[in-house]
Amino acid sequence: MEKRVKFATKTTRYLLFASAKKYRKRINFKPLPLPFETKEMKFSHLHVHTQYSLLDGAASIKNLYKKAIKDGMPALAISDHGNMFGAFEFVKEAYNNVDANGNPLVKPIVGCEFYITQDRTRKTFSKEEKDPRHHQILLAKNEIGYKNLVKLTSLGYIEGMYSKYPRIDKQLIHKYHEGLIATTCCLGAMVPQ
Repeated sequence: MEKRVKFATKTTRYLLFASAKKYRKRINFKPLPLPFETKEMKFSHLHVHTQYSLLDGAASIKNLYKKAIKDGMPALAISDHGNMFGAFEFVKEAYNNVDANGNPLVKPIVGCEFYITQDRTRKTFSKEEKDPRHHQILLAKNEIGYKNLVKLTSLGYIEGMYSKYPRIDKQLIHKYHEGLIATTCCLGAMVPQ
C-alpha cells in the first residue's frame, strides 16, 4: 500500500527543515552554479483557464493578453477544461498585438485540459464504482497538433460525454498524439495522483 506524507503542522515542517539543514552541514553542501543567468529567463503560463472553462475560469482573453504583454511573457497558452471554444478568439487577439515585423508580441499556444478516463464509452457508474477521471493538458506544437486537439475535443463530446464531462481515454491519445505536448498538469492529473 502506498504511503503519503502530509506536513500537517508548522512544527513538522520546521523539524524537517532543521534536520535537512544539519545534514547539509555534515556533507559540506554547496549549490551547483546554474548553467544560465536567471535574470534573463522569461516565464510563460502554460496552464491558463479563460471564461470558456465553465465554473473554473473567469479571465477574459483580451485581459490575459494585456497582462502577458505587460509582464513581458514570450508566450501564453490557454488550456480550458474539455473544450477549445476560445481558440479562435485567442489567436485573433495575438495577431491584434503585433510588433513591427507583424509577429505577435506574445506567441499564442493553443491547448486543452482533458478529462482522461479508462474507457470513454462506459456510461454507467455507482457510488462504489465511480468514474475514474484525471486531468491532462495537451498543447499543440504545430498545425497537425492543433488538428489532433480538435479531433480529441470533438470525440470527447461525441463518444465520451458523461454527466458534464467530455472524456477521452488513452486509446484516443495514442491514435491522435502527433504534434502534441503533454504536461504534468495539476493536482487532478495522473502524475500527482
